[in-house]
Amino acid sequence: MILPEAIPSPFAFLYEKVVARRRLAAQYKRIASGVVLARGFVVDIGTGPGHLAIELASRNEALHVLGIDLSAAMIARAKKNAVHIPNAEFRVMNARHLLLPDNCADLILSTASMHHWRDPELVFLEIYRVLKPCGRALIYEIRSDAPRHKMFAEIPRNLLFPARFIVPWAFRLHGVTRNSLDTKILPLIKKTPFHEARLETVGMWYCLLLVKK
Repeated sequence: MILPEAIPSPFAFLYEKVVARRRLAAQYKRIASGVVLARGFVVDIGTGPGHLAIELASRNEALHVLGIDLSAAMIARAKKNAVHIPNAEFRVMNARHLLLPDNCADLILSTASMHHWRDPELVFLEIYRVLKPCGRALIYEIRSDAPRHKMFAEIPRNLLFPARFIVPWAFRLHGVTRNSLDTKILPLIKKTPFHEARLETVGMWYCLLLVKK
């Protein structure tokens, strides 16, 4: 199934209310709590309504966090959400062509976005170009092949039927499998100059860690 690279305007509101605020909030907090940079520049690819970027910027005023997304509707929502967060910035931008200088980012993040990328090899090359030497990228994707109990563990307990059963189905639709990562994504990364590429499993998530030389 080919998913659109940018979530269209009519669905941006629903995505924020149903997915970003409720289903992915815990994941955003986990990611933000694991960022140990004292200061620096962070890029959030596929930022959507900006919740992860805002979480990071709110925790550390010494970080400059840029959230990018191909959807103008999403960026409009992110800017509105971050109106009181001066160190969070949002721009409409294609990850295949990052309008950023070489060697400028300390950390690049992406959450549940990679499965939308039409040409992931170009995105990985752009991530490499923009990262500073020894910089890292953390690419998170939902495990569509995760056991059901892993899926349900990440769903709010107060979620009622039928949503409680629809959400795992939606997660599987919008996730990736270990086989797809092994056969399609990791071979692409091997063509890039990344010094290290490691795949980890965290609950219902896969985390792809990339380190620049």
